[in-house]
Amino acid sequence: MPWPFSLRHSVVVEHPSEDGVLFADRFAFRLYRELVHPDALDNVFFSPCSVTFCLAMMYEGAIGETRQAIATTLEISDLHEKARSIAVVQLQKALHVTDSGVQLMIANSLWCNRQIAIRSDYLSRMGADFGATVESTDFSDKHTVQRINKWVREKTHNKIDGIINEISPLALLVALNAIYFKGAWANPFDLSLTNDRWFAPAEGPKKQVPMMSQYGRFRYLERRKFQAVVLPYNERRTSMYVFLPAPRQTLADFERLLTSGEWQEWMSGFEDVKGVVRLPRFNVSFSAYLNGALTNMGMGIAFDQKRARFDHICPPPPESWIDLVLHRAVAEVNEEGTEAAAVTMVGVTLACAMRPRPERTFEMNVDRPFFFAIRDEQTGALLFLGRVTDPTR
Repeated sequence: MPWPFSLRHSVVVEHPSEDGVLFADRFAFRLYRELVHPDALDNVFFSPCSVTFCLAMMYEGAIGETRQAIATTLEISDLHEKARSIAVVQLQKALHVTDSGVQLMIANSLWCNRQIAIRSDYLSRMGADFGATVESTDFSDKHTVQRINKWVREKTHNKIDGIINEISPLALLVALNAIYFKGAWANPFDLSLTNDRWFAPAEGPKKQVPMMSQYGRFRYLERRKFQAVVLPYNERRTSMYVFLPAPRQTLADFERLLTSGEWQEWMSGFEDVKGVVRLPRFNVSFSAYLNGALTNMGMGIAFDQKRARFDHICPPPPESWIDLVLHRAVAEVNEEGTEAAAVTMVGVTLACAMRPRPERTFEMNVDRPFFFAIRDEQTGALLFLGRVTDPTR
């Protein structure tokens, strides 16, 4: 997601410590609520980590009120000044995963207008701290857009074909973050058990969709208003969390519960339970301009031509500001897994005169709109958040 800066005229931007985990959670759920409108019925899917890392590069270039506003938006304003940068940088470095069956790769780049002098110390710091590649290029050359979109395709393994169609010759720079994740289920769904079942979308009549099915032991959580299950990926470093509102609850009802405090409480409440999970096979694709959402979260000054200050990137005159923030994300969820792992445990129990208590079991039929998250279990970072109101869209 790039963030082009403009000079005089507005242009384009596209798109661990305990403190680090908490700030990331708070930011993720605040942004989620901004992107999910109360009456909206569409699927939503985005990477709070991708937005965080791109914003963090802008934070390092800002001064004064602009810097503080970005810190407030990222939920790092309560941290000591030096700790703010450390928290984000450490989180990004901790998220590179290349375990068997799981790929998680993060890349940053800065595309600079070669006609304008950008501070070399800023570019050096972005390279050292964020691993950002720096490209000095001619923004009036149409091939620049093609090169940027090629970078996006390469870093997302062709899942996203591009991010921008044009750049103003007056743009100062475009900052990009790409995050790519591919995980095989630790316990793959058996394709032969997938069959068409009814799904009730947020609007319109019920429709039949391919529903995957699996029986076994899962980390499971049940509350009066929802039930949730954890589906681990290979090596169990990352997992998908699926939350299904109770039959008399709507997805909007559940989303009102989503806060970092509730999330932390839920994470400690999952138990190992035997049960059946039925989950629709689905694809989601999402694109959104984030200017309005980030303004509502406290970052409006960064978009204000007269007030924004990014002196660590390029001191005025002329003025520079963020013009446009664009985010794109896609996901495909199916039965596939490249490797599988199994563990067998034999429990030896002493005989007891009391009648044994029946083992708790559950059934979770994800046949209506649901929320899901892909979480890095080592850091607690929320890599992706999404809602599926209709798996056929």
